[in-house]
Amino acid sequence: MTGFEGVFVTTACPFARWANYITCKVVTKDDFISAVTCVRKFSREPDRHKTDAVLVELVPEFYGSALAGLAEVLHTLLLCSIDLQPERIYADIQSQNWRLSLNGADFFVVVLAPEYKPSHPRFTHGNAFVLLQPEALFSELRITSGRRRKSYSSRAQRSFYRAKQSYFAHHSLGTPKAYRFLLDHEGAGIPWWESLVRADLREPLESS
Repeated sequence: MTGFEGVFVTTACPFARWANYITCKVVTKDDFISAVTCVRKFSREPDRHKTDAVLVELVPEFYGSALAGLAEVLHTLLLCSIDLQPERIYADIQSQNWRLSLNGADFFVVVLAPEYKPSHPRFTHGNAFVLLQPEALFSELRITSGRRRKSYSSRAQRSFYRAKQSYFAHHSLGTPKAYRFLLDHEGAGIPWWESLVRADLREPLESS
């Protein structure tokens, strides 16, 4: 069983059990460059019928086995994945209307990590994972709002409770999306955009 398959088997998230992914594993700086290239390519592709998301696997040694280090890698990954004017990512980032726009496509991000307790809904064994999902997918599935969204949320909540994990209803609470990407140990959003951008990861991409 691969690391990716292990997440899909153990997670209580209904989406993760049937979605198709492009996967890339990051152990070295060269792997990180490949992951950024993968995200950029996926964000530019108009036809995503065969692929629902990009999943980036990060070994703990790469981000320092801490949520603070994971926030830095996440910040660097997202910033470097924007082709033109990456600083646009910060505009109104704490507002309800903000969306992560990568090269013309909006994305939602979920970060899972082994640093959480097993009862945390973002807990995973072994390595950390950054899941980038196109917002258009949720619209196609009609689970962005209304009755279908409520049904999906209820299903997800029951699934997490059966797995003896907490469920944080950020969608129902109207939590700005930027705060939903990376959560702290209590389930509150971590402002990853305030973390350092790792120069050792960004500079090779700018010079390539």
